[in-house]
Amino acid sequence: MILHSPSPRKYKYHTYGGARIKYDHRMHTSYVFVHIPKCASCWMKAVLGRSWHWNYFTNSSDDSLPEGIQEKLLDSKKVYISVLRDPIDRWVSGIVQCRIREQTDTTWTDIFDRVVFDNHTEPQVSFLNTLDTDNLVWFYCDTKLEHNVQQWIVQNDIKVMQLPDTHKDEENSFNFSFKKNSVTQSIYRDAEQQIQYSTKFKQKLIDFYRDDYDLINTVNFYGT
Repeated sequence: MILHSPSPRKYKYHTYGGARIKYDHRMHTSYVFVHIPKCASCWMKAVLGRSWHWNYFTNSSDDSLPEGIQEKLLDSKKVYISVLRDPIDRWVSGIVQCRIREQTDTTWTDIFDRVVFDNHTEPQVSFLNTLDTDNLVWFYCDTKLEHNVQQWIVQNDIKVMQLPDTHKDEENSFNFSFKKNSVTQSIYRDAEQQIQYSTKFKQKLIDFYRDDYDLINTVNFYGT
């Protein structure tokens, strides 16, 4: 199924079509990770290791690629990868980061009326526009993510990727947001309580992210 999900919103720091590309000389295969903010994107980039910026709309990179690599990337087999996350969990994580950054006194009612504040709260489908859902390796962002990614790497004999050591580098942990300071944790609890105790607020998010829910309920996730 080809996704038709363009967004009316633009962001300075996350271009639509943005991805990371990792080239495997041995297999003449390029792994294209289509990263979605707040969907374990930093952790997955660490899994890829050294990679290049890539735009799947234009099939080009803004990086200074080594001589001959552009041609190899274009000619190689492409394996597209992406991670999806529960829309409400992702929204909470994104709105907490937004509140900390902006430090405003905006009421929760105003926040739920607006819903989207930046790319971290933009619907996940917006970052997947024009992709064929049948041609992606899908992972779900939950407690099994690390295990599933590791199994996929082993099963497909991918030598150019490995899981980061999260015990040595907590920044590479996909649930790092939950390990931050007490102020962050307090805002997390407040946001979650707003959703838990207000049927109206929760339904507003469910309705707004309907396309994300539909996508999650449609694709086949690796490991399930």
